[in-house]
Amino acid sequence: MGCYLVANIVIDDRKEYKKYERRIFRHLRKYGGELLCVDDNPETIDGKDIDGRLLIMKFSTKQVAKNWFFDKDYQEMAKKYRYHCSEVKFVSLLENE
Repeated sequence: MGCYLVANIVIDDRKEYKKYERRIFRHLRKYGGELLCVDDNPETIDGKDIDGRLLIMKFSTKQVAKNWFFDKDYQEMAKKYRYHCSEVKFVSLLENE
């Protein structure tokens, strides 16, 4: 069992976004989250192309993933270091039962 967070992010300023990347792992560890895959050029084999970065994270449950995402400290960090230099296209949760 587990939950996978899949996100598509368009990074407008990579230098600024690096500040976010240096901080996210501390927040992931707090909730036992793991970054499984990051691809800045994902290959679409059916449907519309995805712009930007595609990433996959793993958490123990959907609720833990939500707790991480809505954590006050994480949200404050994301607002300070991610919101101004990137655009989130989607964040989806997939639970493996």
